[in-house]
Amino acid sequence: MRTTLSAIALSVLALASGAASAGPIPASYTFDQGTDSGTYVYDDPGYTKLTDGVVGYNGWFPNSAAPWVGWTDALVNIDFTFSGLTSISGVHVGSTQDSLSDVVLPSVTVSQWVAGNWVVAGSLVVPPSSANDNWYLDTQPHGFLDVTGLNIFSDKVRVTLSTNGPFMFTDEIKFDAGAQSAPNTQLPEPRTLGLMTAGLGLLAFFRRRQGAARRR
Repeated sequence: MRTTLSAIALSVLALASGAASAGPIPASYTFDQGTDSGTYVYDDPGYTKLTDGVVGYNGWFPNSAAPWVGWTDALVNIDFTFSGLTSISGVHVGSTQDSLSDVVLPSVTVSQWVAGNWVVAGSLVVPPSSANDNWYLDTQPHGFLDVTGLNIFSDKVRVTLSTNGPFMFTDEIKFDAGAQSAPNTQLPEPRTLGLMTAGLGLLAFFRRRQGAARRR
């Protein structure tokens, strides 16, 4: 699913989705680009900030920007690993913007790991717009960028952030549980297996009798 939202609609949606219900929690995550520094160092040395359940402020400046992980790279892949195959219907990426010349909301692509390859499951294109600006001292909880309607069933999910300005920040990435269930890979019960074997034996017996009758 690919979604494009206007700047004003995005602002409303981002604030509304901050109360997204708790869903699957990854066992771990990594990202493929080193974090960068501005007024502060926007790092995540323990790989914990994005899943610790602590939602930072809408303004990036309070608390010395401690909740935020930030990059100046054009594209960053954040790879989440779950403890097993997990059904996911939505991903919510905490982010903020103060101005188009500083911290800007990124666009988001979500992929799942399938048979040794990353397969795109959905994306959100965020048009750069000053309508998404927030005061850098705002102490309201930050909003989220939502990618929903997904049909993910995997133990690995990649969230790709694409820059729309000099800096992109994220904090607290949440996942919605999906309805997809695991494929049936169980072996037949002994009783069922016995009935199947007996049925195959009778089928072979009748076929032998029919063959013998034709040869007479």
